[in-house]
Amino acid sequence: MRQLKTVKPYPGMVIEESVIFQPGVYNFFGKEGITVRGEQIEIDGNDCVFIGGQKKRNKEEEAYSSEFSYGYGDMADDSLGYRGTGFLLENCKNVHLHNVTAKGFEIGLHMKECENCLITDNDFSYNYHNPDWGWDEHRDMGGMVLEKCIGNEIGRNRATDVWSALVLRESSRNYVHHNNCSHTSNVGLRMWLACHNRIEENNFSWGLRKNPDEVHARDSSCVLIESGSCHNVLRKNDMRYGGDGLFIRSLNNMMSMHNLIEENDTSYANNNAIEAWDAYNTYIRNKVNYSSYGFWLGCSDHTVLIGNEVVGNGTTFNNAPEAFGNAGISVVNGSGNGFYLEGNRIENNSGPGLAIRYKMADPIRNWVIKNNSICHNCNDERGYKGYGVYMKHCFNIHFIGNTIEDNGAEDIFRDEDVSLVQFYEPDTAYEQLKITCEKEFVTAGDVCRFSAAPGYDRYEYFVNDGNVCRECCPVIAFPKPGRYSISVNAYKDGCIAVGTADICVRPNGEKILQAENSSCWKAELAGCRIEGIKKEVRDESVALINEGSSQSRFSLECGGLDLTGKTHLTFLYQYQNDYIDWEKEAQVPTVIFTDGEGKRLTIKPVRNLLVDKCQICNQAKYSWEVLSVPLTENPDYTLEMEDGFTWKAERISLEFVYPMNSVGRFVVGDMRLENRPAAEYDDVCRMNEIPVECRKKCTSASSGTESYDDIFGSNPYCYMATRRWESGTAGEREQFKISFTASSAVSGMIIRFYRDELECVLPQSVSLYDGEHRLIRQETPVKSSYLEWKDLDLVTEELILEFTKMPGKSIAMYQCRVLKEKRQMPCLRIQEKQPLSVCASDAVVKLNIERNPKESTLSSLEYAVYDSNEKDILASRILVRGSIAADQVRSGSKVSLDLKQIELMREKTYHLLLWQTHMAAGIQNGAYYRWVGDGIAEMDTTYGYINQLEVVDKGRTGWGRNYLRINCDELVYDRSCVSEGLGNRFGLTGMDKLYQKFRIPGYADTLMHPNYFSRDGYPVDNTAVLELTCPEENMQITLVLAEGGSMTAQYGGRQAVQEGNRLILRDLPKGDSCVTLEGTGRILYIE
Repeated sequence: MRQLKTVKPYPGMVIEESVIFQPGVYNFFGKEGITVRGEQIEIDGNDCVFIGGQKKRNKEEEAYSSEFSYGYGDMADDSLGYRGTGFLLENCKNVHLHNVTAKGFEIGLHMKECENCLITDNDFSYNYHNPDWGWDEHRDMGGMVLEKCIGNEIGRNRATDVWSALVLRESSRNYVHHNNCSHTSNVGLRMWLACHNRIEENNFSWGLRKNPDEVHARDSSCVLIESGSCHNVLRKNDMRYGGDGLFIRSLNNMMSMHNLIEENDTSYANNNAIEAWDAYNTYIRNKVNYSSYGFWLGCSDHTVLIGNEVVGNGTTFNNAPEAFGNAGISVVNGSGNGFYLEGNRIENNSGPGLAIRYKMADPIRNWVIKNNSICHNCNDERGYKGYGVYMKHCFNIHFIGNTIEDNGAEDIFRDEDVSLVQFYEPDTAYEQLKITCEKEFVTAGDVCRFSAAPGYDRYEYFVNDGNVCRECCPVIAFPKPGRYSISVNAYKDGCIAVGTADICVRPNGEKILQAENSSCWKAELAGCRIEGIKKEVRDESVALINEGSSQSRFSLECGGLDLTGKTHLTFLYQYQNDYIDWEKEAQVPTVIFTDGEGKRLTIKPVRNLLVDKCQICNQAKYSWEVLSVPLTENPDYTLEMEDGFTWKAERISLEFVYPMNSVGRFVVGDMRLENRPAAEYDDVCRMNEIPVECRKKCTSASSGTESYDDIFGSNPYCYMATRRWESGTAGEREQFKISFTASSAVSGMIIRFYRDELECVLPQSVSLYDGEHRLIRQETPVKSSYLEWKDLDLVTEELILEFTKMPGKSIAMYQCRVLKEKRQMPCLRIQEKQPLSVCASDAVVKLNIERNPKESTLSSLEYAVYDSNEKDILASRILVRGSIAADQVRSGSKVSLDLKQIELMREKTYHLLLWQTHMAAGIQNGAYYRWVGDGIAEMDTTYGYINQLEVVDKGRTGWGRNYLRINCDELVYDRSCVSEGLGNRFGLTGMDKLYQKFRIPGYADTLMHPNYFSRDGYPVDNTAVLELTCPEENMQITLVLAEGGSMTAQYGGRQAVQEGNRLILRDLPKGDSCVTLEGTGRILYIE
């Protein structure tokens, strides 16, 4: 046995050799701890106790904790009496520390850049602990903190009653086992940029920080994995009784992927037994029971669930119900494509056993649900249904041999927008199908061949632009930029295979070849480096890496690149940075062009647009995305050009600046310069969607002519399954009529057909009529879901589409886009006279309901409209007041509030106020309502609370502006949203009454080309005001009047010349001019 040197420890001691401490209790109060440096060292603590700390101070402010408030804040509370670090191991290798106790410190053990060390049988309990901390980010404090450590073993230690028991930050390949890291105010284990670690048989239970009336427990959890922590194994750990049991989150959009979560117990969580926002993780044989939700897996594409026990969720705890209630497994409020569920026991949950829901514009796709037991899920006393499986906005779902029975409501319930659901016999085999594209980077206009595994009898490729292919290796065209999702099913006897591919298609342009060569790139600042990425038979990409600073800059030598006539710098990218940019304050990336004389063109985004893209599209967090940087003025960018800049760039620089030090990686691929033509059509005028239940065969479009009319208001890159017009099945001929409010110049039309190959098919032929005159007939059967007609060149008030089809089948369109001509002509805006007020019939709001506990009684919904006093809301006058019985309000549904035709003045602000008759005592004590909002954000004064005599409309994080439509006699005020979120609470103490401001527009105006008046002309009675926008200097236009009228026109201090029934306006300046008409008559058209 090795003989160790006996030493008496003291504050500030530095150990560089093997030692054993003299037994004792050592006072380190207000003093420095012990530092260890070196290699091959053993430190035997000999059961010594080290007590640190400092004098406590009074805390001046309390943390706001009632709603989300992510951010950095002060990062720690130093008033609690903790101080310093007990043991600091710095740059150590092969050090063994054992048998020590350290308490009263901010950190018990802090390891920095250590390798192959052994930490065993120590006690780091009762260090920094803060159950009162709010939501904000916090420094790493508590029991054990490992920073940039590799290959260490942490075993049989104790760290209880601390903030975080164990933190692995930028630490990889460590083995953590048999530790007691329970009863923490933040987490038992936190992993940040921590990869390839093995975490086994630890006690991480009771990671919980919440007040009795809180719902979300401030994201405290037993285990928290975040910020790119990948390829870890967590096995046989105790994660019970937490805020969450296990939480895999990505506040900074850095997903933690390819983790294996096996045989852990995460039950009895206040919120979610397992919550994840991250893709490509696998969960096997875990106990996920008796929590508000078992699994909550929004944004977790390509997740695998095998053999898990999901029982009793929504019973013991039932916080934060969705519109369908709580659930055993909930995949909602974020994309959840490519799931595989096998052999899970999903039973006795309150609410649905399995709930799947995202949004109409991006339905959840490509699930396989095999051999699961989904039984005995029960109706909730709050009114939620115990469906076996609840689906909304889903496509391509496969059920194989499940037992789904004896549930409280329908075993499988299809809500809106659910298509291509298939059922198979129990012995059907499943195989995962890999799809490959012949190109790494796809450009608009490309035609690409895809391939899947051979040997199947039948293939189906579904592209989210509506295309369907049935070859094994189809050729698919990508006519426009955007993200395309491809779903593939392959069939053979007794087997189904499912695969998926996401293709990011970038605009075309002149390729910058130097960008593919890492030797052409240079890291300009310290702490940055370049890494070339080469794939076999693939284009090269380059990684720009920031290793921990607040600013990084990388430059590309491009050798006199001519920017003349170019409109955009476009490239594909993959982006990760561990700074939590909750407020989007980082202006990244800034692009700097430098010419041969050192003159610069700097293009800086006004906010972090990369975060925007991640919020719009989940795949942008883990795969390629397109960024187009404009070289001209743009609302999202500011441009600064130095005098003398030549527009020939010798160097392109990408700069990343963050408010604090961060670790980041930005991969650049396929960089190009674009020369985009001016927009042929302006996206100004969009029609509202046509719901399925109102499938009209006749619709109307506006006469706005610097625009297209998008009849269904859909996104051209999305597979909009229910926002569509669908014909009947009888007969062989169907018509769809489009009526314009005035004559319109139509130059083209785009149609996208929906089909499911079962009942809904493509038409055999399509004809287009202008009134009774047929313009086009496409005789051959339509083979593609996309149809475009160009160069129509007609002026019309009505178009008719006529389809022939197979009897017994229907046809459907989910996009019908009328393209309107844009000419170099004056644009005319007519300020139409409007009444000073409108009469409001009703207001439509969307509400959710919460009951805590579930037997709590909800009282009547009260509402009122206030004639707002901007200086003092409390002094405002009530215009109308009403009440709706609680049993008439269904959670997740719209509610109509009768406004009794009250008169609302234009250009005046009003408040719609909601409350309930009897307030709940708190979030966890009573029943109350939630007004659905458009997303979590800081309150912006457009909505707020009235709590007795206090108005609160800012300084808090809320659930966004509230869903509201005001139906008036002549118009609709529409602030509705597609959100399915929980919404802002009201009807409880501290959130008494919730209001939303609204303002009726002062006048309606109509944008039109000069010759687009209706057949009867535009009437003028005494006076009218026209606003002209001329594209050129010294233009002349003529107003042609109907016979019998008499009027004059003045503009810019001049009088129009009258010749017969014509008023001639000469020498109009470029830009806006105001024309005042006086008299009576009608303007027929303008020349």
